[in-house]
Amino acid sequence: MAKDDACCDRGALDITAPDLARELAKPVAIDRTYPGFGDFALAGNRGIEPGRPDESLLYHALAAPTVVLDPAGSLLGGFPTIEEIETVENYIYATRAATLCALRAAANGLPVAIATFALHYRNAPDSVSGKHAQLCFSRTGIARLGDLEPLYDAPRRSFAGLDPSRPYSFRVLPTRFAPFLAVRMPGRVGGFRSAGSARR
Repeated sequence: MAKDDACCDRGALDITAPDLARELAKPVAIDRTYPGFGDFALAGNRGIEPGRPDESLLYHALAAPTVVLDPAGSLLGGFPTIEEIETVENYIYATRAATLCALRAAANGLPVAIATFALHYRNAPDSVSGKHAQLCFSRTGIARLGDLEPLYDAPRRSFAGLDPSRPYSFRVLPTRFAPFLAVRMPGRVGGFRSAGSARR
């Protein structure tokens, strides 16, 4: 998203800026009519919001499976790899610069542990809140064996399960997992949601 094709109407985000950390931290005005950005969280107004992937514009641009077209309706010229998306995820959590003491204080005395979750950035209709695109977590990730090699479908930001040319075969389906600090909290009606976590 260089200055001439950013999804912002002023204060554009320039990821080629010499001081990239400063550029990603500045507020930007976001045009949510840009293709694929209609369900970007309304609270988001920066390239990177420390500790909050859902509110980080750069993360949405890279991870959202609906960000595939330019304003003219043409397919974008390239898409990120899983490794590139993970690099941005790690940067989002790293910029929070939370200490262990601060994380324990935020837990308010509740038990804290390292837990491994399956994770996937989902657009609003498939997200936990249903209100905006979210990085969603699950204690269970379902992978699948197959008789064909896995194929990462970059525009969809996920693995393809089938090969149309081989209708009786199935592709191996990998699942992404990552460690997070998790807090055990009592359940309550209406309280199930995806909360900010401390990555790695």
